[in-house]
Order: sequence, then structure tokens, then C-alpha cells
Amino acid sequence: MKLNDAQTKRLLEYTGQVQIKQLSLNMALTRLRGRYKANPTSGTISTCTAELNALFDKFAIIMKPDYEWVVGL
Repeated sequence: MKLNDAQTKRLLEYTGQVQIKQLSLNMALTRLRGRYKANPTSGTISTCTAELNALFDKFAIIMKPDYEWVVGL
């Protein structure tokens, strides 16, 4: 379960209704969107990708449905 930078960028720029069920992922996404909005560079996207991948790695079993939703964007 790994995101690439293009998937992360789509997630950070997504304006529709987010369908994430895990609170920790939802909170991380809110924080990372703020970081990306303040500095929309490829370096920021790479950092955000690394953080999201670390979160998915740590909680892989319970975040599988959320990961599948993100990949499907």
C-alpha cells in the first residue's frame, strides 16, 4: 500500500466529499492540505507522500478501505 506523488497531489487538491473513515488519516490529510496550500511545490508533495505512506504502513490492516478509496480518485 504505497501512494505515489501524483496520487498524493490528487488527494491534496481533491475538493469533493472525502470518504475517509479513519480519524488519524483524516487529521493527517487536513494538516497536509494546509502545508501543501502554503507551499505547493513538488518537494512538499514528496514529503506529504512519505507521511501518508508511513501512516498506511503503520495501520495497513484497518486503513485498507481508505487506501483503496484514495487510489480510486
